[in-house]
Amino acid sequence: MEKSPSLLRQKRGEKQLKRLINILILIIVVLSTLSSAEVRPELPLHRLEVEFSKGQIYPGEQVRCDFVLYTRFPALEVEVAKFPEFRGYWKTNTLLRQGPVQASYSVHGTLWNRILIGSYELVAMVDDKAPELEPMKLVVRRPDGTRLGYQVEERLLSKILRPLKLLPFPKAPRDSEFTGAVGEFFIRPLRSEISFQPDEPTVLRVWVEGNGNFQEINRLPLSFPSHVKVLAQNSDAPGSFPFQSKVFEWTLLVSGKEAFSFPGPKLVYFNPELRTYRIAEAGPVRFQPMVSEKLPQVPPPSFTLGPARETPSLTTSWQNSPWFWIAQSTILMVFWFAFQSRRKRKPSPIMVAAKGPSRKDRAREARTAYEDQNYEKFLTLAEDLALEVLRQRSPQPLPGESRTVVLRRVETLVSPELLGHARALFSARDALCYAPTPTPPSDPKSLLNALEQLLAA
Repeated sequence: MEKSPSLLRQKRGEKQLKRLINILILIIVVLSTLSSAEVRPELPLHRLEVEFSKGQIYPGEQVRCDFVLYTRFPALEVEVAKFPEFRGYWKTNTLLRQGPVQASYSVHGTLWNRILIGSYELVAMVDDKAPELEPMKLVVRRPDGTRLGYQVEERLLSKILRPLKLLPFPKAPRDSEFTGAVGEFFIRPLRSEISFQPDEPTVLRVWVEGNGNFQEINRLPLSFPSHVKVLAQNSDAPGSFPFQSKVFEWTLLVSGKEAFSFPGPKLVYFNPELRTYRIAEAGPVRFQPMVSEKLPQVPPPSFTLGPARETPSLTTSWQNSPWFWIAQSTILMVFWFAFQSRRKRKPSPIMVAAKGPSRKDRAREARTAYEDQNYEKFLTLAEDLALEVLRQRSPQPLPGESRTVVLRRVETLVSPELLGHARALFSARDALCYAPTPTPPSDPKSLLNALEQLLAA
């Protein structure tokens, strides 16, 4: 049965339509492929960013600043070409890495690996309204894929993607003496009752502890009665970040003879967590005069002398006796044997360890190193002298004990002030000799005073 011409024309038209549709689909695929193959800018292989532990802080509040390297390689070699500068911040370096480093982990969902290069603890200065951070410059070397070692070098500059915002303080309460203390603090006198003698110097010490910007707590408001004269005032900050405290000391002269008391010092500080001002009080301080005990007056004895009389003397007869000379020889022989046994006695370990230059010579040598600004030698000698002083307070000292053991043994045997001086010397030497970035002492005079008070104790 033959097909009609109309049916043939219809089938021929359908074939031509399908062929046209296939051609259009091919053209669309080619155009999309060409558009995706356009030249796009090459993505970086590394980037160095600055990250803060908080997005906004108050002046005096502590924040951690991390310098983080994001890279597409699991291992690199890095070198700090320029360290960051912090203008308007108190800073403490807690971590710094150089040389070959490996990525600790990769950022989820991306091809980036994260490497922490440096970390700083920052505290914005209260009086600086616009602190600045100069970037870190880092040299990164990566494998070139053709030979061993790190060959391809790139230089990076740190960038701050999320700047740190500095918040203004809220308005302080009326009649509050806010001097810039920020954090959480506790205050107490070293002794609640102080003994004094009229017109003789006496010392009042107040201890400030807590967590905050101790660098800017330089005075405590304190009003004394009219009959009390302030001869001198100073402060000392034993310890280092994060375990820090501050001791304020007043040398006073009391003209009266009666006991008295007055309100202790108060410290007005701002708590950034609670966003409010608070007051730390030391409580009243009581001054008690020393009681001088007077010995009872005893009349001198009286003697009545009678007429002199002669008594027989036994001296001549005893010296002429042979027993006198035997006793003398026996006494001499006893002393001679005691002297010989003392010479042969083996010295104790403490005496053996004490041989060498005397404490006075080493103290003189330490002061000479301080005057020559050779702080490494000064702090090394000061640490040895401080350990020697603390070992003498220990009930059973042993040579070679570490300073941690020595501090634990004498913790209840010496005053907190002496322990604070010793810890200040130990911390200063660690910061200078063992920290990743050697830090010279900021107040060498206070360290010298701490050493002198330890030696005088």
